[in-house]
Amino acid sequence: MLRRKPPGSILAGAHAVDREPRRDERPAYLAAMNRAIAALHRIEPASVGLPDCGKPGNYFARQTSRWSRPKSDATLPDRIPDDNESTIVHGDFRCDNMIFHPTEPRILAVLDALDARPPAR
Repeated sequence: MLRRKPPGSILAGAHAVDREPRRDERPAYLAAMNRAIAALHRIEPASVGLPDCGKPGNYFARQTSRWSRPKSDATLPDRIPDDNESTIVHGDFRCDNMIFHPTEPRILAVLDALDARPPAR
């Protein structure tokens, strides 16, 4: 199974994980999830109408500037990749945010993929 029931008493029918894939099917479902997140990363934001989604510039440089403050790893700025590539990411990528094919380890849809906002006027 991809999930397990929480400990303690639960309502009847709640957390019906018995409907989810068994342990021997799990690798195929996890592989489908890996393919789905990889497909999201390959999407060029502008090609799907999101040219201004996210902050421009080097994500790694922004993050390491935060992590390189005193009492942190001062070598991080030396390890920043040169590219400025931006990709679509999923902030809550998990099986609950996917619609799986009813009989195959195949993802039909990824839900809650990003918070899109209308362009500024």
